[in-house]
Amino acid sequence: MSNVHHLILTVDYELFGDGSGCFEHCVVNPAAQMASISDACDAPLTVFAEVLEIDAALKHGGAVAKGAEGAERQLVELWKQGHDVQLHIHPQWIGARHDGETWQLDMKRWRCGSLTAREFQDAVEYGVEWLSHRLGSSAAKRYACVAFRAGGWCVQGAPELLQTLKSCGIRLESSVAPGLYSNAPGAWFDFRNAPARAWWPVEDDVLRVTHSSDSLLEVPILTGRYARLAHLRELVARRRAPTLATGCRGGYAGPAGERGRIMYKLDRVAALGQTMLDLSTLPAARMIALVEQWLELHADASTPVPLVAIGHTKNFTRASAREFEAFLGWASRRADIQFSTFGRWLQEAGVS
Repeated sequence: MSNVHHLILTVDYELFGDGSGCFEHCVVNPAAQMASISDACDAPLTVFAEVLEIDAALKHGGAVAKGAEGAERQLVELWKQGHDVQLHIHPQWIGARHDGETWQLDMKRWRCGSLTAREFQDAVEYGVEWLSHRLGSSAAKRYACVAFRAGGWCVQGAPELLQTLKSCGIRLESSVAPGLYSNAPGAWFDFRNAPARAWWPVEDDVLRVTHSSDSLLEVPILTGRYARLAHLRELVARRRAPTLATGCRGGYAGPAGERGRIMYKLDRVAALGQTMLDLSTLPAARMIALVEQWLELHADASTPVPLVAIGHTKNFTRASAREFEAFLGWASRRADIQFSTFGRWLQEAGVS
């Protein structure tokens, strides 16, 4: 394999979708732990920062703002230290209010693909400006917001969404997880018909390849298959161990409440044997097997293959740290893999 492929370690930097959790234990502390491990391997993280929730907390002020201030400082420090920061949006945070105890979110806005064109453009423009103002003015190097990930992977349903991203200067989208889907009410996504490609240009549909030379690029999250029984055993074993970062507490309520939660679990059972390259939940051996499978699948690629891993700060446990360290150790010994960012991949793949 002549190409040196790019392992991009993305981290969704966020609270829970219903607004529960705290920045200190669910975001800042686990992100610091992930950065410490990756720094030892000279492996940059790509932090997909949910800026709407951080901004909402900062504007609320008082004790609510304290944790968000820590998150804001951490994003700047991570950028200064060589990590990357890109844009992540959960639109239920648009117009969020805090009643003194909990966040009041607009759960009807759960899906980016359900927003009006104006709502989505306003949110993206605000997010890009938010990041550019803080990172561009605080770091010696020039910041560029080139990548986007939709909250809950809900990027489908609005043809104009991708053109909006492009008009805001974003070069690529990374929400698609090939083969996975969810039928949960108000939170659906369906990537079962994703192209069998490592990346592809898109115009109005993340699953439809276009041939325009200046299109937005879909750079999917690495997914792969393995034995359903082995997957089930891993899920059962995972349930017996802590699944949230130390001190993190929160809930997974979606827009349809308990009904949606049940449907999501049923979809996960139906999808047994298919999984993302998840830095927070998978054992190192499984992550290694998924990367090797992806490289074999794309062995004929003429450009460096982006190997997009995903993790969530709130799910990064002590066990996650051990497996993450082992996985990075394996990757660092591979001559055909380099740790990278979306920006570096764009340049070296010749599509910048």
